Amino acid sequence: MNAPVFVIHALRDDLYAAFADRPLPLGSEDQHVLAEFRARLSAVVVPVRAEKREEVLNAKEEVSTIIDALVAGTLRTRLRTSLPYPLTKQPLELRLVWAGINVTELMSSSFAGPPGLLTQTTPPNALRPLNTTRWQYGRTEVQFEFASLVDPSLQVPSLQMPAIDVPVDAWPNGLRAAYELIYFSCWALRGRPEYIGVWVPAPGDVGDIESTIVIPGRSDLSFIRRGHPSIPFELFTPSTKTAQIDLGSAVLMDWHQRCRVLAEQYAMFGEVREAIFWLNVGVESLLRTRMETHILAKGVEIDLDVLDGGKTYWDEAKQLVAAQFPELAEEIVWPAGAKKPSLFQQLKYFCANVPGAPAFELSKTHYSKVSRHRNALFHGSSEVATAISEVRLAMASFDWIAANFCSQQTSSEQSGKGDPD
Repeated sequence: MNAPVFVIHALRDDLYAAFADRPLPLGSEDQHVLAEFRARLSAVVVPVRAEKREEVLNAKEEVSTIIDALVAGTLRTRLRTSLPYPLTKQPLELRLVWAGINVTELMSSSFAGPPGLLTQTTPPNALRPLNTTRWQYGRTEVQFEFASLVDPSLQVPSLQMPAIDVPVDAWPNGLRAAYELIYFSCWALRGRPEYIGVWVPAPGDVGDIESTIVIPGRSDLSFIRRGHPSIPFELFTPSTKTAQIDLGSAVLMDWHQRCRVLAEQYAMFGEVREAIFWLNVGVESLLRTRMETHILAKGVEIDLDVLDGGKTYWDEAKQLVAAQFPELAEEIVWPAGAKKPSLFQQLKYFCANVPGAPAFELSKTHYSKVSRHRNALFHGSSEVATAISEVRLAMASFDWIAANFCSQQTSSEQSGKGDPD
């Protein structure tokens, strides 16, 4: 008697798989497929036992209603969420096409000045800051209606990094769709008099997501509310006892460490481009500082400026010539211009020419993981955001370099050992 409702749930999953994200109205071929779904639904046996009978009949009715609305082209998927800052001076109804689907978007802001600030006002007036600030003066409710069956529960890759390991590192599709549309809308509205947002929305801004299926006369089918999966919480009891902490001399942590913190902060907020930027700023500072410190500690007769000069730049060309024509390599007068080599070339020269330097191959492998998406981002050749999984790999390699590359705590021999991963 439990089996029929499970059969209906499976049928519903098949229905979503077949018609999710398909613009309405559907064509004649799709109508035939829907007729087959209706026949499958009708064939599900209804139990005799009263409570199970009611459960199965309710499930059949809901799926039947969805099929009817798909046939008629009247089905709408509704998503609701919120942002913790005001975006519009008045309610806005926006119409747009997203992935071929007609979408209606409603944005409505409410205003409330932070109570701890000096400047206040009373209704019907409202205040908004003219520059970016973390003090927020209200919130925005956002609602979307899609002329399509959108699967809000489908798991998609996470758009931000949770602060701790979670059982399932994924987002519900409804939250992803809402964020993409909010992001597009805020850029499209920027500069219009009705729009007052000063923030560029990030994935971490989006609140809980509600989803329903809407048909004529009903707006409560398949209601689900989901919390934000990338924002875990810790329950604690605040203490009223004052704690004394001696911070010692007011000296900031190393610059590369601060860059690593900034990268993690942006990754948890969903700003993956910023995370990649700060990881690369940090790793270049880290490698350069470690190489200079190692050269000084070894007392090597190498001018630190060599790492920036032509000798480093032409070193690889010299090696290629020496491998093929060893008698010519030393006869060639190599350029000594000031063309700056890449950090990769500096690293290779350092590992090959400075006694006690770490093994180049392993160092190169981890540096490559950090810098993999650097050029596309820094040189503007791509605006595509790097996946959070790639940011995590870059962070892990950054941490390996910090722990192993010419570290005071780790010998150069240990630095040459195999990758701990």
